[in-house]
Amino acid sequence: MPFKALDEANFTLDVIGFDEKELAELEAATAEEDLSELDAKSALLELVEISMAEPRHVLERGDHFTLSDRHHLICDSVISGWPQWAPLLKENSLFCGYAGVFVPFSKMASQHELVMVQPDPFIGGHILDRFEEVHPNSVKKQ
Repeated sequence: MPFKALDEANFTLDVIGFDEKELAELEAATAEEDLSELDAKSALLELVEISMAEPRHVLERGDHFTLSDRHHLICDSVISGWPQWAPLLKENSLFCGYAGVFVPFSKMASQHELVMVQPDPFIGGHILDRFEEVHPNSVKKQ
């Protein structure tokens, strides 16, 4: 399908060095390969019971949480959400844009106050879930 999309966008396919027959063969082979490879990977993940469940904490844009009364997690834009998170930055704090699940467990987190800004509510929820698993009753919504 990618070649068809390029063709529909008026991209000149002959500049990539394949004729129409070769493009058709390549597209057919990769389409079959992609599906079978994806199915195989999904089956393997199911066998070892690896999945990413929905987070227990449900965040919305603009939510602000404190973790252990020290770190901050803001669910907002890293770029345009600065009016909400910029006032939290202090001399010894660290700004963590697009924070991941393990950021609050880093060595730097033990030495500094973190201001984590995560625009994705799904990832933000998982950050809160993992933190609360390690530090029960330490997550507070502001």
